[in-house]
This record gives sequence, structure tokens and C-alpha cells, in this order.
Amino acid sequence: MHTISEEELTRQLEAAEANYKAAIKVESAFFDADTGQVIIELENSSELLFIDYKKLQGLENATEEQLKNITCSKLGIHWEDLDVDFEVEALVKGFYGNKAWMQRLNRTSAYSNQPPKEVVSAIHGACFDYRDLNDVVDGTTVRDRIYDCWQTLELALKQV
Repeated sequence: MHTISEEELTRQLEAAEANYKAAIKVESAFFDADTGQVIIELENSSELLFIDYKKLQGLENATEEQLKNITCSKLGIHWEDLDVDFEVEALVKGFYGNKAWMQRLNRTSAYSNQPPKEVVSAIHGACFDYRDLNDVVDGTTVRDRIYDCWQTLELALKQV
């Protein structure tokens, strides 16, 4: 049996704590049935991720009820009924499944970028003066209005 010194244990615990503090963390997550998007709000309340559920490995054949049964921890999201988990840092980097899944997404051209962080940040700042994402403006949350702006931009770009 291998034993470690008290100093080594302390060093490892401090390193783990530093890694946790530096990690990207989830504030909330939900499935929007109208758009088919999994929407994730990060802890700093200034970043949103919009991901088509069909791009996430293990969710492509899920029912709406299963998709709505999403839970989150600080470091990821989970669907208990489907036994599907994603780390938020992987999602931010565009990893939606294992290597074979990602290759299939790329081959079928189903993979496309979520709203670029710069676009979300620009919309958030220019239109809403970086107000809290849960603030209500004209009857709609800032989060929903940012998403609506992105959808409009995405549609316009597809027509060009």
C-alpha cells in the first residue's frame, strides 16, 4: 500500500481546489422545446451556450419529456433518465461526444458553431448594457432577448 505524506496530501488538495476555482461553472441549464436547444447559463451570468440537442451524443433520440429532465452541477449537465453527462468545459470547446461522434457530426455537416462568445457579449453589452440575464425588459428576460437576436442573425446569414 502506498502512503503519501501530509505535505503531499496538502499540496494535492490545494492543486485540486485551484483547478476547481479556475473551472468554468454552470449557473443553470434548460431545454427549450420550441427551438430544440439546450441553453446553459454560466456562473458569471454573462455567457450563454446554445446547443442543438441533436448534436449532443446520447440525446439525438430523446423525447421532449426526457430532454426537459435536465439537472446541472457546477461543472456539468446531466440527464438521469438517459444516463448522459457533459462537462461544461468540453461543451464550451465544442466537444459534444466521443471522437467517432464528432467525426460523424463533421461528416454530415450537422456540426455548426453556437453563437460566438463575441456576438453574445456584443448583443448583451450593446442592447442591454450588461444587465443581469434574468432581468425582464419589455416582458422578456435579457437571456431570451439575446437568444432571439442570435436566431435572427443566424437566419439572416443563411439567406446571404
